[in-house]
Amino acid sequence: MPVITMPATLREEFTPRVCDGFLELIKLAQEDQREDTLAMVRDNFGRQVAESEARLRVEIAESEGRLRAEIGQMRAEFAEKLANVKTSLLAWMFVFWIGQAATIIGMMALLLKR
Repeated sequence: MPVITMPATLREEFTPRVCDGFLELIKLAQEDQREDTLAMVRDNFGRQVAESEARLRVEIAESEGRLRAEIGQMRAEFAEKLANVKTSLLAWMFVFWIGQAATIIGMMALLLKR
């Protein structure tokens, strides 16, 4: 804290006791002002932190909702693609079985003709 001194003209007009009292009064006022300023800054900071926390909670909730919606959409797309793969696989299985059956029937026909 800076040192406060009385100008020489005031020291000449007033007694040292009055000057010291005046300086003490100024110091006390500065201390009170400093404490008030710190309290105000502390309150403002606390309010700003609370507001920021509230905004972050809202943003997190919104992000979570968007993510859940995207995950749901991806699951639906995956299920659709899986169903298409199953259908395609089943079709190829039938083609394979028909080929196998034709091969077996042809071999049996050859063996029975001899």
